[in-house]
Amino acid sequence: MKPVLILTEQRDPHADAVIRELESLETPVVRLNTEDFLQSVEFSWKIESGSDREAVLRIADSGREIVASEIRSAWYRRPRVPAPPTNMGEPFRSFTVKEAQSTLWGFYATLDCLWVSNPFAIKRAEHKLLQLSTAKSLGFEIPATLVTNDVDAARTFVKSQAQVICKPLSNADLVFEGAPFGVFTKTVTTDVFDRYADDIRNGPTLLQTMIQKDYELRITVIGTEVFACALDTQLLPETREDWRVLADVSKIKHSTVRLPDAVERRVIDLVRSLGLMFGAIDMVVTPDQRYVFLEINPNGQWYWIELLTEQPLAKSMAKLLTRG
Repeated sequence: MKPVLILTEQRDPHADAVIRELESLETPVVRLNTEDFLQSVEFSWKIESGSDREAVLRIADSGREIVASEIRSAWYRRPRVPAPPTNMGEPFRSFTVKEAQSTLWGFYATLDCLWVSNPFAIKRAEHKLLQLSTAKSLGFEIPATLVTNDVDAARTFVKSQAQVICKPLSNADLVFEGAPFGVFTKTVTTDVFDRYADDIRNGPTLLQTMIQKDYELRITVIGTEVFACALDTQLLPETREDWRVLADVSKIKHSTVRLPDAVERRVIDLVRSLGLMFGAIDMVVTPDQRYVFLEINPNGQWYWIELLTEQPLAKSMAKLLTRG
C-alpha cells in the first residue's frame, strides 16, 4: 500500500492524532519534521531527458525511505523552516537554510498526489481580501470591509457604520525585545480612531463593521465532510471581541451544532473554490440568527475541538489521506 506523507514539526498533536488513526486503518505513513531536513534527512531529486523524474527521501531517525512517485497523499500540516547546520558559520548558514527551503518548495511543486492542501493554494487562500471576495461571490453575508491607508476614506467608513472593529490582514505577530505578541481584533471607538488616525498613513489597515454576536462558529471542512462547533464567546467579557486572546479556550463553552443546508453547501464550495481540501472557517451567528462569514484559515488548528466535543476530526482526516 502506498504511504501517506505528513509534513510537519516535531511537536504537533494534530499529526500525532492523525498518525494514530492512519495506523488503525493500516495505512503506511511517513512523517517529515521539516526542521530536521538539514540534520537527519537524505534527499535526492533527479531529472534528465529520456527518463522519468525521480525523488527520494530517506529519514535517518526513523529509518524510513519514501519515493515520491509512490506517495498516496501528502498533508501539508505544519512544516517549519529547516534548522541550520551546527558546524557552519555565517553567512553560509543562512544561505544553506534558504537553499533547503527552495528545495522543499520545489519538491512540493513537483509532487503529484492528493494534497491536503496544496501548499501553493494555502498561501494564496491566506489573503483576507481574496477570502471575502470569494465568500461574497458564493452568497455568504459578509461584514462591510475597508482596507486602506487613506485617512479620509477610513474616517468616512467609521462614521458610516454603527460600530467598527480593526483586525490584522496577516497572521504575523509583533515582536518586542525578541518576544512575540499576538495582534487581535479590537473595537474602534471614535476616540480611538481620532487618536490613531494619522498612523493609518503608515500602512494598510483593515476596518470592518462590527457584527453583533449570539455565538460564534468554528467550522472545519475536511474534504466534503463538515464539522460545526458553536463557541459561546459572549458569555465571557474577555472573549466578546476575539476569543483567541484566551490562553485556555476550554473556558469557552463548545457545542456540536448542525448547519443549515445552504450554509453547509457554501462552506464546502468555499473550500473548493480556493483550491483547498481543508479549511477552518470562522462565522458569527447574530441574535436574529443570520450566518455571517468572517474568514477562513486554510491550514488552521482543530484538534482542541475534537478533545472538547469528541467530533471525529482526526479520523476524517485519516480517511481522506488514505483514499488519496
